[in-house]
Amino acid sequence: MRPREGFASFWMSTMGPDCDTAPQKRRPLAALTREALAGELKGAGFAPYRARQVMHWFYPKGAGDFAAMKNIPAGLVGYLDSHYVCRSSHMVAAHDSGDGATKIQIALADGETAEAVLMEAGGHVTLCLSCQVGCPLGCLFCATGQGGYARDMDAHEIVEQALHAQSLLARESRVSNVVFMGMGEPCLNLEAVLAASEILNAPWAFHIGARKIAISTLGDPRCIESIARFRLPVTLAVSLHSAHAELRARLVPGAPATPQETVEAAWRYFKSTRREVTYEYVLLAGVNDSTGDAEALARLLRGKRAFVNVIPYNQVEGLPFERPSSHKVAGFVRSLEARGVKASARRSLGRGVHAACGQLRLARPAGRLK
Repeated sequence: MRPREGFASFWMSTMGPDCDTAPQKRRPLAALTREALAGELKGAGFAPYRARQVMHWFYPKGAGDFAAMKNIPAGLVGYLDSHYVCRSSHMVAAHDSGDGATKIQIALADGETAEAVLMEAGGHVTLCLSCQVGCPLGCLFCATGQGGYARDMDAHEIVEQALHAQSLLARESRVSNVVFMGMGEPCLNLEAVLAASEILNAPWAFHIGARKIAISTLGDPRCIESIARFRLPVTLAVSLHSAHAELRARLVPGAPATPQETVEAAWRYFKSTRREVTYEYVLLAGVNDSTGDAEALARLLRGKRAFVNVIPYNQVEGLPFERPSSHKVAGFVRSLEARGVKASARRSLGRGVHAACGQLRLARPAGRLK
C-alpha cells in the first residue's frame, strides 16, 4: 500500500502519454485527433480532407475496419490498414443487468482486461469509464481497490471503451454523458484522461458536452488545480466518504489530503471555474451513516457551493460492509438538506451483474488474449 504522503509524487510519476506496455506496430486510430491524422495523410501524399471522412466513418458511423469506409479510395484504405488499427482492444462480453445497466468487459492489446458500464435511464445514456487497469489506492469498500493494480490506460484505450459501448446502442441512441468513475483514479493518469476527454467532446467524434463529462477523484489538490486549468469546463466529482479525517484515512488509505484540504481545493476549483462541485459519499451501514456523520459533513461544506451524491453501499463479496436500509439513506439525505446542503441518493444500477459503483473488479486472464 502506498502511503498517503506519497500520492502526489506517485501522481506525477505515472502521468505520461502512450505508456502501453506492449506497443503495436500499427497505431490505434483512436490515438489521433482529426487534425493529427490530416497532417499524417498530407505527409503521405493524400488530401488532408480525407481525415474528415475517415473520422466520420470511425466515430459517428462506428466502422470497425477500413474496408467498410465506402467513399475512401482503395489506395488510402491500403495505407490506413498498414499504418493504423481501428481497434486495439476488443469486447469480451456485455452483461445486461435488466435495470438499464450493461457491464462491458474489454480485452486490451497486452492481455489485460478492463470494465466499463453503460447506463440507460431517464432519457440519458451515461457511460462509466475506467482509466486504469485496476486501482492502486486500496479503498476498503471497493472491489477494484482490493483487486490490485496492473497499469495505467492510454488515452486511446479509454476512447475505445466508448466505441465499444456505442456499438451496443440502437442506431438512434448516442452516449450523452460520461463519468470517469470506473476502475482507477483519474488523478493518477490525468494526462490520458484529459486527452480522452477532448476526443469525447470533439464534434467530429462523440460530441459529448464538456459539462456532461465528470471526472471523479479522491482529490489531490494539485490535480484539482490541473483540472481547473483544463480548456474544457468538465464537472469535478470528489470522493469524500467521511468528514472525519481519521475515518476517511481508514476507509480510503490512498487519500492524498485530509477532508478539509480536499474541500478547500474543490472550493478553489469552484471559484476559478464557477462549476458546482459534486461530493460522492458511499454510505456504509454503521460506519459513516449516523446523524453525527451528516452533521460533520454539513459543517465541512458550510458556505460552499456543493452537491452531495449519497451512494448506498453496493455489496462486494468478501468485504465486511453492509448496505444501509432505505430508511437510513433517506434520513441521511434529509439531515444534510436540513442543514442547507443539497443532496440526493443515487439509484444503484447494475448490481445484478456486479456493475454498480464499487463493484468493478480487475480480472486477470489466464493467458494472453488475442
